[in-house]
Amino acid sequence: MIQDIFIQIYQDRDWGEVLLTILTQTGFLLFRMGTVLFLAWLTMKTVKVLLPKLFVNERVDPRQGRTLISLLLSLVRYAVYFIAGVTILVIFDIPVTPILTSAGIVGVAVGFGAQNLVRDVIAGFFILFEGQFHVGDFIQINGEVTGTVEEIGLRITKVREWSQRLHFVANGEVKRVTNYNRQRMRPIISVTVPYRYSTQRITPILEQVCAQVAEKYADHLIQDPTVFGVTDIVEKGITYTLIALSIPESYWFIERVLRKEILDQFHKEGIEIAYPHRVVLGSEGVTPPGGSLNQT
Repeated sequence: MIQDIFIQIYQDRDWGEVLLTILTQTGFLLFRMGTVLFLAWLTMKTVKVLLPKLFVNERVDPRQGRTLISLLLSLVRYAVYFIAGVTILVIFDIPVTPILTSAGIVGVAVGFGAQNLVRDVIAGFFILFEGQFHVGDFIQINGEVTGTVEEIGLRITKVREWSQRLHFVANGEVKRVTNYNRQRMRPIISVTVPYRYSTQRITPILEQVCAQVAEKYADHLIQDPTVFGVTDIVEKGITYTLIALSIPESYWFIERVLRKEILDQFHKEGIEIAYPHRVVLGSEGVTPPGGSLNQT
């Protein structure tokens, strides 16, 4: 089509008619290109509307559904953009076959340098196949990145921290995943009290805390909190540990509640939390009358 225009310019040299032809043909080309872009945009919008209806329902786990939607959107996006690009090239009479052929040759040549890309894509499939995590899960990757999974793509996974920073993690770099959204979690709370308080006094208080939390927040618990016992003896006192089983979404909530209830109950009973302190002795190596106990 573009070649015909230049041939006409050379043969006719009727510049007025040629200009009109150029404008007409250019407008027609732009119209066809605009049609292709509109259809590509319409396809993406349609897919974004249809996918949630297919995968967000009572028969599909919500997290799995969101993960499949994220992956399929990524696949459709790549396919639509590629088809639209090739179609636009055809509209402008640009030979597509040589480009695709040369792209294949270049692809083989560059393949050795694209090993990381292939690794990321393969790792992404294994993440989905094994169900290591889904969209919406709260995870920790490699002990470094902690946050909520927003999107799982063919090459990268997007994780947003609680501070709202968004991390783009290559799937091939995911070596170790800690998932906080798998059936149940175990809140573990430790508290250290001074040696002057006996276990016979502290244990009943902690058991009362466990009973109160179990009664108030039963909907968040799979197993009621219990006093695990004395778990450490340190310089500043005796450490007691409380444990429970909760639904994943309530893990941090139950830990906060246990800490608060322990502090409130200790305050009522006049129990102090252990803290570092120093005893100041007199010059004769004995404690002066009235003794001095200084907090550090």
